[in-house]
Order: sequence, then structure tokens, then C-alpha cells
Amino acid sequence: MVLRVRTNTEEDSLPVMSTAIHDLLQKRFIQAVIKQRSDNPFDTRLELAPINRVTKLLKQMNEDGVEDGPEPSQIIGVCEGDIIEINFRGNIQNSSSDKCPRFVYNSNVPSLLEFYLSEVDQYLQRNFSVFRGVVELYRTYYVTADKKAVAQKEALVDENSFCVRREKKKTLLCEIPITIPKYHVEPSPVPLQAPVVIRNDSDPVNDDLMRHLAADMGDEWRKVAMTLNISRARIQAILRNTQISDSTDEDARYQMLITWLKKMPKSIEKVTVLTNAFMKNGRPDLAVQVRIKDEAFRRNITQTV
Repeated sequence: MVLRVRTNTEEDSLPVMSTAIHDLLQKRFIQAVIKQRSDNPFDTRLELAPINRVTKLLKQMNEDGVEDGPEPSQIIGVCEGDIIEINFRGNIQNSSSDKCPRFVYNSNVPSLLEFYLSEVDQYLQRNFSVFRGVVELYRTYYVTADKKAVAQKEALVDENSFCVRREKKKTLLCEIPITIPKYHVEPSPVPLQAPVVIRNDSDPVNDDLMRHLAADMGDEWRKVAMTLNISRARIQAILRNTQISDSTDEDARYQMLITWLKKMPKSIEKVTVLTNAFMKNGRPDLAVQVRIKDEAFRRNITQTV
């Protein structure tokens, strides 16, 4: 390394300057992204990404159904080969056997870690509707001390007469607050609801079609719900009611479709909206069923007239 400095710069400051510049050039500036699955907020994914790729990473996580959770961390600096250690503080913990997971950072491979959260004590934080905690990211690295400096400190004449051990250091990179729900510990009573039945003989998109589609849909129904602009809170409420009651997955899919149908204005072409949602999420067969129902409905109107 060649440094160009002023003529009046003290020679003792040059090693400090060169070391600082070297350390800065070695760093990679990244952000930590922690997200939880919409259908299971205990299932958590952590990934480190360069700051110019965070937006793309969030989009990919959203497509994978891992979209809930805190915002990305502040910008942090790490080096190639650093050991990233994950600690948990507050009333959350990692449910797996490895309570403090770690991995080696390498910018050429995905820095990804998945873990399953749980509460430390279900009787803590009684005044909150969720369990709260903090995910801590530490940078672990090793530093070799200068032999000459150690020899002077220990008053040794020959600096080559001993070995200098590598010293382990640990630096806190960031803290990310996170929450997990309490409904698996304190389930709320199943709300009493009147059966929702939409009888509409003047529109092909009605309750009968919703029942039929709900029976044929699969796990893609959550992506369809997002395409139909069903809020995440509503999706989680449907999933929660399914878990604490005797409802089936088909009932959850039906409730999602009914939620969409109830909020749609009469002036909107529902057939087009619904078929586009199915096509976008890999179910063209369901889109065909909706079109067939629409064509049959229109033929029936023509024959009646």
C-alpha cells in the first residue's frame, strides 16, 4: 500500500492510517433482513444482502411467502470470512438445539439462516398481545497481536522466542426487534359468526362458484389472496380461526374468496379480476372454470330474453 501524506505528518501515525484504510477496503456493506412466514410467524428467515440488493431480496421473500416481520437493519460492515453469530434477547429464543446459530460470511454465496422462534416464558409480558424480543447479530473474528509490541509489554529481549496466539474478538453489528403471536399459548374463543352466503343469481361470480373454486385450490391460495388485495391481517385472521376451530383448509380458502367478493363493487368486472389472479399464480385451470361459468351464464341470459 502506498500512502501520500503531507510532509509534516508524523511517522508514528502512518501505521495507524494504513491499518484503518486497509480495514475499510476489506469491508462489505450489507443489511440484515429478518422475515417471518405469513402462515406461520414462528418460522423465520434471516439473510444478509448487499445494500443494492435488499429491494430484490424483499421481493423474492414476498414471493416465497416470507413477508412479515421487522424492517431491514441499518447498514453494517463485515469482512469476508467473518463468523456471524446470532443471539436472542428478551422473551424469544431459537427452538432448535443450536441456540446461537452461526455461519461464515461469504459475498459469493447466499448468507442465509432459518430458525424457528418460540417464547422463553409464556407467563412473561402478560400486558402485551405478543411476545417481544430482540435478535442480535455479532461479528466474530480473530486478530493476531504484533510480536514486537507484545515483547515490549512483557519486557522480553527476543521477540522471536515466543508464539503469539490469535485473539478472538466479538463485535455487536445490530439489534433487530421482533415479535411472535400468543395465540398458540392463549387461544381466543372461536368467534360466533353467522354463515356468510351470498346469493346472487344476476352474476356468474357467486357463492356456488366460490365453493367450487375453494375445493379445487391448493397452497397457492395465499398468493391469490395477495393478488386480490386481501390484507395480510385478514389472511392471518383466517388462518388463526382455522387453527383454533374445526375448520378445514377448504373453509379457509372459501373465507378468503368470500372476503374478496364482499368488498368488490358491483361495477367491477369480477370475472376478469378473478381469472387474472389465477393466471398470475399458476392456476390457469381455475381461470378456465371461471370463464366457462361466465359463458354459460351469458348463454342462459340470452336464451331467457
